[in-house]
Amino acid sequence: MKIIAEKASVILAALVLGMVPLQAAHSESDVDTWQLARLLAPSEIQRASEQRKQVFIYQGVKDKEVEKAMDEHFDRIEWMMFTNVIVTDEKGAVRRDPTTGVVITEGDDC
Repeated sequence: MKIIAEKASVILAALVLGMVPLQAAHSESDVDTWQLARLLAPSEIQRASEQRKQVFIYQGVKDKEVEKAMDEHFDRIEWMMFTNVIVTDEKGAVRRDPTTGVVITEGDDC
């Protein structure tokens, strides 16, 4: 029994340590790029999931990108949900609270 517990501990440690480089290599911009690709140019598999009435929740997308999706992909709108939409200025730059410097997001009210 002790040998099984030791092997399990070694395997668990290897799994955890093996995940660290993946987490470190994964940046927020990778997520943004992936979300935008899905939003504006979905793959056939992603479109098929929408055909099966699966909603995808986009988080932290800029308001200009949401507007573009609404204009160019209106036929898919019922399969999209947006949370923490980032507010931008006329030029598309991210707006921040002047006091705190925190990025301004739209409310998530339905």
